[in-house]
Amino acid sequence: MAPSRKLKGKAKMGEGTSNSTNDSESVAPQPTMMQRRLQFPFRNRALTSVKYGNLATFPATSFNFNPLLRYQGISNFIGTSTFVYPNLAKDFYAKLSLFRDCTLSSHVKKNDIVLSLEDFGKCLGVPSKGARIRHSVVCDDEGFENYEKFAYYFSISRISEQELASRNASSERVHLYSATLSVSDRMLHYLIAYILLPKHSNHSQISDVDMQLIFAIKNRIKVNWAHVIMHYMRHQRNLRGSLPYGHIISLILDYCNVPLNREPYVEMTERACEISVKAANKKMGIFKDKDGLYKHIEQPIPPPNVAPTPIPTPVPEGGFSNEFLYNHMRGMEERINLNINTRFDNLRTEFLTALANQNQDESEEEMDEDQA
Repeated sequence: MAPSRKLKGKAKMGEGTSNSTNDSESVAPQPTMMQRRLQFPFRNRALTSVKYGNLATFPATSFNFNPLLRYQGISNFIGTSTFVYPNLAKDFYAKLSLFRDCTLSSHVKKNDIVLSLEDFGKCLGVPSKGARIRHSVVCDDEGFENYEKFAYYFSISRISEQELASRNASSERVHLYSATLSVSDRMLHYLIAYILLPKHSNHSQISDVDMQLIFAIKNRIKVNWAHVIMHYMRHQRNLRGSLPYGHIISLILDYCNVPLNREPYVEMTERACEISVKAANKKMGIFKDKDGLYKHIEQPIPPPNVAPTPIPTPVPEGGFSNEFLYNHMRGMEERINLNINTRFDNLRTEFLTALANQNQDESEEEMDEDQA
């Protein structure tokens, strides 16, 4: 989607905006001391990298999510490319509030921003009706009656639960990653992690919300995307990481008639921001085969981390006699003593070598001092 000309400011990022003008209305008002204190923590936080998806580049022969995203009504949202106003986006988060009735409010450049859930969805061009999915809550809407995160993950994963357990035998926590999904499902999660619910790190890790969204999309369950995005904004605001949806906030500011002239902005370029089929490359373990299909580069599965089974001592003819047990224990003692002596001999050699080198260095320093 081409950037709206109405959104475009008159000063690029890094250019000064202090040129004198006779029009007093074009001069941005200076914030008060109280406003500066409220905005300071957010002005120091970075914005999450903004991305947009070029869905037309993903061939239907390998990727089946295009009709699913159209059914959800979010294809245009994924392709949104506009300008980002970093300072205004951070000010928006500094005053952001979300009420129980899903009314969003903020305050930017002396303009009050108040949007109901329906207005918020209309502004972004996403549905405001459907299943309400958010963090720390498993959706109980129609269609989620039999949903269970791990069971669904293994139903679409390329590895079994036993294989995952063997790979994480040394860890108590189990993290789910998109690398084990099919090529199409992996790129669907890629769009979720970079555009729909943009993260600042761990993009390949599948969160609870990610899994619920994948479940809803693949099973054609309508999602209330306005609710999802609104609650994700508040969730990320309360954390200490980067702030998402920089380009979406530009749409909100324009929708609420916040003046954007003379504000520094950053343009979303194709090179830096576009997600296309080129993202499915060897870095992700994906390649385009001779038949034109995108496939995983199959790698051998590492053996499970299981300790080797000890080989029992063979039983001699006639059973274990006292003499046999004595000789066996005596041999064990000799081997242990030999290993201990060898280890201490090596340590002694290393110590003497280090001591000799130290004495040599001290002697050379004394000679240098005498010559000086």
